[in-house]
Amino acid sequence: MEREMRCMKELISNILEKQDKLTKESIDLKERTEECEKVREVNQVMKEEMEELKRQNGILMATCGEYEETLKCLQGKVQDGTSRVGEIKLEELRNVRKKEQEEEKLNSVR
Repeated sequence: MEREMRCMKELISNILEKQDKLTKESIDLKERTEECEKVREVNQVMKEEMEELKRQNGILMATCGEYEETLKCLQGKVQDGTSRVGEIKLEELRNVRKKEQEEEKLNSVR
């Protein structure tokens, strides 16, 4: 009977040790699970922020494209205007030169 008692005590001791080990592992797993949950929440927030940034970037890219098109249009108008101003100025200079030549002819005739 004493032998049976020792076996029972040893068995109970082993069971209690395993229970302690499993309890510790369970606590460790709960802590890791909580950490993983916190990381998951942070990742979710970052994902939402990333999506918002992508949306805003898309809007900015579209606006930038519109500004580039407007700028090209304005540059074309400026170029056309510059050409016209140049032509007008050239015509004015030709007229001035003609008048000068006519005056020289008149002065040389007198």
